[in-house]
Amino acid sequence: MKSYKHKKRKKKIGAAGRNIIIMICCLICAFVATVIVGNVLGKKADSIVTEAPKQTSIAQDNEDVIHTFNPLALSVNASYFNIDNLTDVEINFQISSQLSSETTAVVIYMLDKEGNPNYNSAVAKQFYGADACNESLNLAILLSKLDGEGIKTCVCFGSFAYDIQDNNARYAKIAYEKALIGEAVGAGAEEILISGINITDDFSLNNYLSFINDLKANYSDTFFGVSFDYTYYTNDTISPILYAMSAVADFAALDISELPEDIEVGQFLDQNKYYINRYNLRVVFQYTDDNKYIEFINLLKDKEIYNWQVSRK
Repeated sequence: MKSYKHKKRKKKIGAAGRNIIIMICCLICAFVATVIVGNVLGKKADSIVTEAPKQTSIAQDNEDVIHTFNPLALSVNASYFNIDNLTDVEINFQISSQLSSETTAVVIYMLDKEGNPNYNSAVAKQFYGADACNESLNLAILLSKLDGEGIKTCVCFGSFAYDIQDNNARYAKIAYEKALIGEAVGAGAEEILISGINITDDFSLNNYLSFINDLKANYSDTFFGVSFDYTYYTNDTISPILYAMSAVADFAALDISELPEDIEVGQFLDQNKYYINRYNLRVVFQYTDDNKYIEFINLLKDKEIYNWQVSRK
């Protein structure tokens, strides 16, 4: 009987041992599986991070890389075409009286100085009512007649949405500005130069890059330019800004309309000739009188600058 009980006890111990071994094996397998899954998820997480779109910094530029704007964007000699309070019946007279032998194009401003559309805008009326625009001018008719005369039109649009502090108001204004630009494209605008850009840090730079990128995504056949006033060219930030903008916009402009009188124009252009040549910048200047206008045109010719347009006063 002792021998039988001893064998039975050994069998019980043997069975328990096997169970323990099986449990240990299961734990080892679970641990190995956890490590493998963890590594896979870790690699996936790493790939998500590395594939995320990079944010552009004002500090970034690469002088060794040739990075320019769209070479198909035309150089122009454009005079200011005043459409403030213009009516459809006055278009033909205005066209014939506006052109000179020095110009190959005209500049029109979509908005008046109060920020209201200079034309009959369904978008503006939808947002702000019938008094929010000039109902007497049809933008599509104007652009069509200019095109029929073989005149290139440079449409200017002042964007100030990103200056608004309140988030909800800013988002609404951005949507409104994009809708107005879309309306202009629908009316036949082939080129739109956006001014009023206020870049102070990386966040604001990326806001405007996104704004232009959205416009290009929706209206790929339209040329979009960005205009920067002279102050951007008096510090070291303009180089990376132009470099970043050239990835999304079609062309850029150097606006010297507000250049102080104590800064000599010719010298200022010489100081920025590198950017003018590298990016084929369009020089924007203000018309004051006929004599100064002719003098300035001759100065641009002397500097071998053939891409320019006139701003409104």
